[in-house]
Amino acid sequence: MVLTLLGTKPLPPFDWIPIIIILVVAAVAVVGTIIVQRVMKMQKEKKLKEVDFKRIKNRMDILLEGKRYREAVIFNFENLLYLINGYLKRKPSPGETYREFILDIIKNVRTYISPDLLISFVGSYEEARWSSHPVTLEMVNETDEYYNKLFKKIVGLTPEDYKAEKEEIKKVETTVISSNEKVDQKATA
Repeated sequence: MVLTLLGTKPLPPFDWIPIIIILVVAAVAVVGTIIVQRVMKMQKEKKLKEVDFKRIKNRMDILLEGKRYREAVIFNFENLLYLINGYLKRKPSPGETYREFILDIIKNVRTYISPDLLISFVGSYEEARWSSHPVTLEMVNETDEYYNKLFKKIVGLTPEDYKAEKEEIKKVETTVISSNEKVDQKATA
């Protein structure tokens, strides 16, 4: 029986289908947005964790060839900051000096990294960045050693082992891709 309102005509039956369709489309849009955001975040994190040693070596070779030792020390420190951001998910706050940032990492993150090593690296960076005396090749080599030691502490591998592992992964990926292509060719033939 259809209800009537105060003696008026009966109301037509209500059609729920358009409302259900709208709700489903909205839910799919929200879920899709969440998935896209998570995928983008994972890709960004993966990219941050990847260290491009070829780029680092090329840039360092250019700096050393031109005897631009001051810039080489600063470049080494920038690479450390990139590494800390990628693996420890930390970066300096606006207005925070690098020394304050490193001290905050030592104090709050409770890392397995030697505080002396971090503070020495910051000291070398500050000396290269702010002092007026010349920076020597020995200082560049010292910051290279700091970087390599910190890399091993943060990543768990030496830079050489990291490069070798990355190359091995590329070889495996290439092998898998080529075998998949052969299977696809056989299937289409």
